[in-house]
Amino acid sequence: MLPAQPNRSLMDGIRCLQILASNPGPLGARELARRLDMETTRAHRLLKTLAHMGMARQNRHSKYMPGPAMHVLAAQSLYSSGLIGNATGPLLELHRKVRLITAFGMLWERNVYYLYHLMPGMSAEEAVGRMRLQPVTQSAIGMMLLSKKTDEEVREFFDGVDEIPSYTGGVEMVIEDLH
Repeated sequence: MLPAQPNRSLMDGIRCLQILASNPGPLGARELARRLDMETTRAHRLLKTLAHMGMARQNRHSKYMPGPAMHVLAAQSLYSSGLIGNATGPLLELHRKVRLITAFGMLWERNVYYLYHLMPGMSAEEAVGRMRLQPVTQSAIGMMLLSKKTDEEVREFFDGVDEIPSYTGGVEMVIEDLH
């Protein structure tokens, strides 16, 4: 729920971090501005501020990528929430029992971000950070999480989306598959 007086600068800064974190390589201010639909000058100021804080870093080609503070913040979040400690043991045990793909992901902004994706014959170390993101409708975890929502919540989830990956029939086709 959007607060009555949202802090747009904070929201834009977090959106910058999210794009930097999910981009496969360094990103320039112009490209970031285009993706965020903002002025290049504003994107540049945000990136310079994030770099000053260590959340981003600039390479020799003046492009930006995640900085050490972003990695530290991610680790702090994963460990302080108990997510890593509570999930790792049960995931390994499940994988040993079923010998099938074992995965753990988080749903955010219509995508599943995998923290862990272990395939048969792979070591647990290889499973961490192996996969990037998948659209919610192209992920078993995503579809399972959507199945826990009411039909109305699924409609709201996809509100304003023109194309749903793998579902040319739109949200009603997704709902049909979830039943």
